[in-house]
Amino acid sequence: MRICLISGFEGKPDEGMKNFVYNIIKYISNRHEVININLRKNIFSINFWKEIREFSPQIIHIFLRPNLLTLKIAKIFRLYLSNNTKVVMTSLQPPINYRYIKIISSLFKPDIILIQSYETEYLFRRLGYRTAFLPSGVDITKFTRVSSSIKEKLREKYNIDRSKFVVLHVGHINKGRNLEVFKHIVTKDKNIEVIIVGSTNEFNFNRDIYYELKKSKCIVWRKYFKNIEEIYQLSDCYVFPTISTSHAIEIPLSVMEAMACNLPVISTKFGGLSRIFRDENGFIFVDGRASDIADKIINKLELIRSGDLTIQTRKQVLPYSWPRIVSYLENIYQTLLVDR
Repeated sequence: MRICLISGFEGKPDEGMKNFVYNIIKYISNRHEVININLRKNIFSINFWKEIREFSPQIIHIFLRPNLLTLKIAKIFRLYLSNNTKVVMTSLQPPINYRYIKIISSLFKPDIILIQSYETEYLFRRLGYRTAFLPSGVDITKFTRVSSSIKEKLREKYNIDRSKFVVLHVGHINKGRNLEVFKHIVTKDKNIEVIIVGSTNEFNFNRDIYYELKKSKCIVWRKYFKNIEEIYQLSDCYVFPTISTSHAIEIPLSVMEAMACNLPVISTKFGGLSRIFRDENGFIFVDGRASDIADKIINKLELIRSGDLTIQTRKQVLPYSWPRIVSYLENIYQTLLVDR
């Protein structure tokens, strides 16, 4: 297939959306003729439109959150290219300005919108959009469990106290992530070390929260780790306290990476997580208002630290390796091309 991937991301894959697009490109380029174009940098370039037309793609896949602008751009692609070209959009988060999308939904629909949660699927389907489920993936070779001796060496490498129970979170440092939870955790128990690895992205960064977390004695790193798997591997538990689906992709890659390292995971019932994972074998869901989440997480941490749980989170995430996700995406493409 000839596939044109359109995104607005470049640079290091240090946050969910970038990482998702990076891995799709990485694996699908091995099997198909692919061009990848940054829309934000090239939309007003004549060469951009010329390159796409000369490439004559069978699939245009847009990795931009659906809103009035991105849907209009998808419409332009449809008018500009052959009627045989199929237009695909991926919605890793709920649509922006849903009320306005509802108004224009009759004017243009991409051939399919790929979603991750039941809620987002429902929003698009009620407007008559064709949808399909596309989960996030994980590199199950890079992210893997390690022995106790390797964990100790990693703690020494990163200067982390071997005696502490290490709780990890990876993602943007902003208000919508509900990171205040971690201040409560370190205050509650001095034997718990909290590590937060924040994105290097400046536009989605809250400096006040960053300093509040550091003041509470959380370890907060804002840098790109090429070997980020080592941070998971030196940890004892992964916590994902986010409630608002506007502040992370709906199946967060960090949760899947932690599971691939066979860490116990405590998570809110966020986005599409409960669609693919079960509350068992070290994967623990907590539910409720933001004000309640901290105490519930602390209670679950005590359960994990008791040693009474069997931890098999890696087993749950193995079906979602990136090669499998890309194979599933290829099947979606093929189905569209058959539906003339």
